[in-house]
Amino acid sequence: IQQIPKESIIRSFFIPKLDWIVEADYSQLELRVAALLSGDTRLIEAYRKGEDLHYKTASLIFGKPIEEISNEERAVAKAINFGVLYGIGAKGLKETLAELGMEISEQKAEEFIKKFFLSYPELSTWVTDQKSKVKNQGYVQTLFGRKRRLPNDDEESVRQGVNAPVQGTGSDLTQFALLQIHAALKARKLKSHIIATVHDSIILDVADDELFEVLVIIKEKAEAGVMDVIRQKVPDLKEENLVPLKMDISIGKSWGEVEELDDF
Repeated sequence: IQQIPKESIIRSFFIPKLDWIVEADYSQLELRVAALLSGDTRLIEAYRKGEDLHYKTASLIFGKPIEEISNEERAVAKAINFGVLYGIGAKGLKETLAELGMEISEQKAEEFIKKFFLSYPELSTWVTDQKSKVKNQGYVQTLFGRKRRLPNDDEESVRQGVNAPVQGTGSDLTQFALLQIHAALKARKLKSHIIATVHDSIILDVADDELFEVLVIIKEKAEAGVMDVIRQKVPDLKEENLVPLKMDISIGKSWGEVEELDDF
């Protein structure tokens, strides 16, 4: 199911047996996890205040107030925000921005990446530590102790040393959300049920007369409920390092027609 194309013309073939397809998608989960794992003060503060992280990063990189940031500058920041978790280099950033219609030199791309890490020093330290763990101990771990073994210290293994704890922890959190939502639906004897997951999103088949109740369950369990799981499983984690989780919810009469609920 994770390989189904994103185009709505394809996903529209997937329709509910009940009444609604509901897609619940964690907002910027990997960046929130990176903030949690690294304890980076600026990242955590941005999410706690509900700021647009891409505008914040652009402001730090370009040295401008947020209100003066252009759409192009935000796009640069967004590419860097997500790219650093995948080990993007200057060449990769240049190519990514070229796909968005922005031409910059490799030297300029390298400058942007350096400014990014200067802007988020604790994240920069965490990235360096993860790379060292690959070389020195041959594995990295998620927040909950799940190991990714990386016995070689080649370039790809070092890249995975940064990415695996982030993606792996994100996967763990999604599983906790799945368990809590499923248990709540069963406990209330609802017809609505989970039908699939795609990365950090959960897809449900929902009955019309249960829609509001299910949406409330999703928000409660995937956000505050999973935060409580983190506290229980990692009791020595400092409360000030916790990053709020946010679940965006979309509904539609088919998977290809889901539209986000802005006010829920």
